[in-house]
Amino acid sequence: MGKVSLTVVDAQNAQQKIPLIKKDWTNGKLNIMVTTYAALGRGINLHYSIDAETLTELVKSKNGVIIGKQKQNLSKDIDGEYLEAPTHIATWIGRGDEQFLIKKMLHIIGEQDALYGNGHITRATYRKNLYAYINGGPVNNYRQNDLQPVKIAGGVYIEQALGRMARTNIKSSCPLILIDNAAKKNLVSDYLNNKRTTLEMAAVLADISEIEAELKKEKARLFYEKLNMANEIQYRFTVWLPSQLREDRQGTKELWQRLREMILKYPFGDDASATIQRLHWQFEKAVNKYYFAIDGDYNRLLAIDTVPIQHYNQHQFDFVHYGKTLNRIYEANPWLKEELDLLGYYHDLEKPHYYQLLPGIFNNFYRPALSEEVFKIICKYLGIKVYSMADNEFELFDCYLQTKDKKKVFVDIKDYNEITNATEQAEVFKKARLKLANCTENNPVYFINFRQLKPNSKYEQKLFTPQSDQQFFTCPSMFLADGKLNSQFAKNLLDYFE
Repeated sequence: MGKVSLTVVDAQNAQQKIPLIKKDWTNGKLNIMVTTYAALGRGINLHYSIDAETLTELVKSKNGVIIGKQKQNLSKDIDGEYLEAPTHIATWIGRGDEQFLIKKMLHIIGEQDALYGNGHITRATYRKNLYAYINGGPVNNYRQNDLQPVKIAGGVYIEQALGRMARTNIKSSCPLILIDNAAKKNLVSDYLNNKRTTLEMAAVLADISEIEAELKKEKARLFYEKLNMANEIQYRFTVWLPSQLREDRQGTKELWQRLREMILKYPFGDDASATIQRLHWQFEKAVNKYYFAIDGDYNRLLAIDTVPIQHYNQHQFDFVHYGKTLNRIYEANPWLKEELDLLGYYHDLEKPHYYQLLPGIFNNFYRPALSEEVFKIICKYLGIKVYSMADNEFELFDCYLQTKDKKKVFVDIKDYNEITNATEQAEVFKKARLKLANCTENNPVYFINFRQLKPNSKYEQKLFTPQSDQQFFTCPSMFLADGKLNSQFAKNLLDYFE
């Protein structure tokens, strides 16, 4: 590039520096000006003087006449700009060691009140931000940059900066505009697209729209490729593996057990191998809840996202809620948590992760596997012996217990709650009878639910009312809503089983 000058311009030196920079430009020297949006107000112009000879090199002839050739005091717009994404658009709330200033406080009140009044922040956030400045507490200022009015304000900054290239009719033969990729969020708005603006700004918006359309198309293609791969994996767990189990219980038993153990160790794939990560959906950011749409009994995944999904009957996995329920249980029963640690099973589900188990694998494998494992740990804690099902009866029921008079009782562990929309008790018993038809003995079945969300809930009444036929027995929950072990459940185990 030859000899290059680099001049930094701020609000304090703008009046002195800019004339010197323009002089270099007029003399054909390359002088790159580095400045801020705030330093160059609306009234500052950057067009610079040129002579008629320079003009003839820049302006193309029309009908053989050089446009503007006879003009005196000719001025030309700057050749190009590089624009960073605007930051610090809203008043910076944090104070640190800075002295409390009434003027700044009034600015903050005005901005926060406008954001709250137009529904962009909650009242709680409004109060928190005000108190953060008054008391000097911490606050995430960068989060404000994602609010729509703040993004639009950033777009206005960029529009004004590009206006520095739109002061005259004499342009560079090839104007150059470079914009930080992060600034796209400031430019993709109805405000800019629906107003009259300069040719330079219009060209930038058109270019961004074209690029965004291509990126959106490519993103959709990659998403559906990823969705198809996820469905191939999920199909093996929700359709193929259960069908293999029905055809050959003994031959499929070892594979089934290894997969369930692996899933209990890796409900999240952030620290797992690439092979295990294939069982998970990778999100662009760490999340602890997501939405999804499915076809059938978790057979096919139709859509998945961190925000509500349109045009589908969507479901949600909220690991904050689920994790808090489990953590209440672990806190009230530390022996359970210690045993899970010894087994190497991951149990803190509240934390956000990038890799979340595919919905079908989580619902059809992880939850049943965890419930069954917890039941076995409870029995070990109480000194109750748990027996594995025979190979040819594997997974018809989870296990069996033996009564004190040496009778077998099959055990079926559930993890029902209000969200699962549990079926009527008669439907559950009907399925159990079909399973019993494939067993060598028609033993009683003990249905046990994992956890209670709240006392006297509808699903408990639907599924766990006492029976009088002595074929089926029910327990509404191993753990109560406060996380404590259900004492009646523990008493029944100790009273009836060896």
